[in-house]
Formats: sequence, C-alpha cells, structure tokens
Amino acid sequence: MKIFYVVLISVFISPQSFSEIKEKDISRFFEQYIKEAKEFDESLIELYSDTAKITTNRVSLDGTAVKMELDGIKYKQLLKTSLGLAKKRGDVSDYSDVRISIESGRAKINAIRYSKLKCSIDPEFQMELISKGKNFSIIKEHSMTYAFSKCKVATQGTLSNLLNAEVIRYKPYLGKMIDADTRLDKIEVVGNTLFWISTLIDVPISEFTPEEIKNIMKPILVKQTCTMQNFNKILENNGIVTYTYLSKEGEIINSIPIANQDCSN
Repeated sequence: MKIFYVVLISVFISPQSFSEIKEKDISRFFEQYIKEAKEFDESLIELYSDTAKITTNRVSLDGTAVKMELDGIKYKQLLKTSLGLAKKRGDVSDYSDVRISIESGRAKINAIRYSKLKCSIDPEFQMELISKGKNFSIIKEHSMTYAFSKCKVATQGTLSNLLNAEVIRYKPYLGKMIDADTRLDKIEVVGNTLFWISTLIDVPISEFTPEEIKNIMKPILVKQTCTMQNFNKILENNGIVTYTYLSKEGEIINSIPIANQDCSN
C-alpha cells in the first residue's frame, strides 16, 4: 500500500554499524514494512523517522509529472489519517526484483512495485534507512505514483494462465546468455504484468540514460513482443510485458513496458 507514493529503497547506516548488520536484517525489515503496509497496521507509521524526507513524482493523465515532498512528521500524520481509507479501497502493493546491496556506507534495496489498486508499475522504488538500535528507521523515501488508474477489464483466468506459462517456458534459460550482450536473470509475474529482467553484462550504468536505452530498445521490443504469438496473446488479454534492463553493476537502467496499444502505433 502506498498512500501517494511508490517506493525505491536505499538504506543509510553509519559505516561503523555495518560489521554488525547483515543483509538478512535489512531484508527482514523490508518484509516487516510490506506486511504492515498490506495489513494497514498503524505500526507502519513508527517505521518512519520524524526527520524523514518523503518525495514522489506524481504522474498526471497527460504524462506530466509533479514532484511532491513532505517531511517525516507530516507524512506520519498523513498515514495516520489515510490508513483506514486505504484499507477500504484495497490499496495494496506487490514487490518484485528486490535487491539489497551495501556500499560506500549505504545499504540499498531496489525493487519494482506494482499497485493493485491502480494497476501501475513503479520502477523508482527507493528507501534509505538509519540504524535504530537493533532495527532501522526510514529516513528517506522516493517513489513514482499515478493520479489515475491504469486498470483494464481482462479475462483474469486466461491472462493468468498465459503469464504463468511463460514463466515455466523460460525457466531453463535463467542465468544464461540470450544473446552476445544480454543475460536473462529473472522472469516473473506481478499482477497483469510479465517482467523480463536482464543484465547488459558489458554496459556500465553511466553509458546510457534511461531515455537513451528506451529509444534504442523500445522499437525492437515492440516488434518482437507484438509478433511473437505467445507474447501477443498476453497483450490481447490486456496483459503487459515489461523488459527491465540492468547495468553490469546490477543497477536498473530502465524498465520498458509493452502493451497492446503499442502494437498499433
């Protein structure tokens, strides 16, 4: 559940603390965060520091984005008044491609969030944490959300079967090179979306901007996805195929969703 944010999680902890902190501790905190958010538990509020900085890029129907910002105290007040409404609306989220790293005095968690209420994907999910005794406190959070719903009416049984069939079909290829430059790392289903997650093994994060990789890859991906029978059936049933490209360092370069309307452009 995200009241008006989508999240990318980075974790800040003083360097002295890292000898005592393990990746599983950060993962356990994130699991607690997800659990309390899905249960609309008011304990979620106390996971945030009063000095936290909360930002989001709010996307309008015309595609324009407005950056919004709240401090920790105001955001905690917003959560307190909004959890009840969020529960009534069924405002919950699923997370995929969760990755944790600790580098340069920071622990980072990167993930892709899918909003079940809006049927929208947030590739910008990020959060920063500070050490708080044996636990953590959220000190910074950034996300992308939509001011409108992207949900479509679909034949859920049919779509679910089609999506899961692709996960099974490509499972033998996970961890293998699918061309000279690209390794298939993961294929998974979140909501109505099939995520195809690959690493460009020789491409550093600094080589391309997100827009550059999109301009290069999207025409190729549209042609491929719209002409492959198995993927085309997913699109015809209002599913989405999203291709996420990671740099050789394991950072997201961009996520490129392909929907049925792309095939007619």
